[in-house]
Amino acid sequence: MAAVPGSGHVYPLLGRAHDSLSLDPNPDFDASTTNFSYSIPAPKLHTKASSPVELTLSFLSPITPTSTLRQSIPASYLTVHVKGSFNVNVYVDINGQWVSGNRGSRIVWELDQRQLGDSGKGLKTWKVRKETELLLSEERDQAEWGTLHFTAPSDVRHEAGTSGLLRPRFARTGTLQNEIDEDFRSIMDEEPVFAFAKSFQLNSSTTSTPATDSVMFSFALIQNPVTQFASARGLTFMRPLWLSWFSSAEALLDFHYLDYPNAAKLASNYSAQLAIDAFASGSNDYVDIVALTARQVL
Repeated sequence: MAAVPGSGHVYPLLGRAHDSLSLDPNPDFDASTTNFSYSIPAPKLHTKASSPVELTLSFLSPITPTSTLRQSIPASYLTVHVKGSFNVNVYVDINGQWVSGNRGSRIVWELDQRQLGDSGKGLKTWKVRKETELLLSEERDQAEWGTLHFTAPSDVRHEAGTSGLLRPRFARTGTLQNEIDEDFRSIMDEEPVFAFAKSFQLNSSTTSTPATDSVMFSFALIQNPVTQFASARGLTFMRPLWLSWFSSAEALLDFHYLDYPNAAKLASNYSAQLAIDAFASGSNDYVDIVALTARQVL
């Protein structure tokens, strides 16, 4: 969700977070949408801004066949880009449906906060998992084991709690409380959600040029083992390949978060070469088919 301070307007972006909102404040559906790009109109009381804020949600699950290390990482990026001349607050949350196909499953969670070496920067990560995991099992085609890691930079606000409380409060105030509800329960029992909020300060008294800013999140489902293999000595649990390079999930996540520029470049190079080779073998339609197939396979 996106909220414009002082206007009372809330704009649903992805998902159905607005289902938790009452009619006051009322979610506004007038943000025009094109390919996860949104145009949020300036509030009527804003005297300096007439142009809308352009907000883009950019997802990246890198395909990097030239880097076995990066291809082994079970994680993706979400970057929120904004450009405009008035302030806007952005809210992102997840719930327990990421870790179980059974809405009655009991889940547990925690927030991990850590520094990134001597850089002065830090990360905060929601860790969510089933209280009783079912190793190498599925329900409704969804894995019933593993821990979801939802990561953001340390300067964003966070909160865990009931969706019907957090979302309306963000709609009213544009922020979160940096508090954690530790009443562990099932996925849809007063639906617990794990949220981050970022306030983009785009309004400037010194220039009329639109300001730009962004914030990046990452999502990773960490499982160990990842599968079992029928070998000569019997069924053998297979650990994830990324453990060949990293000693812990935290070390993996830190590398992944900081590696975005490299991963994005490698993925872009691969996509460009794939398009060239596919076009040489067929047509523009074949380019689209091969690109989609690569995404599904890798």
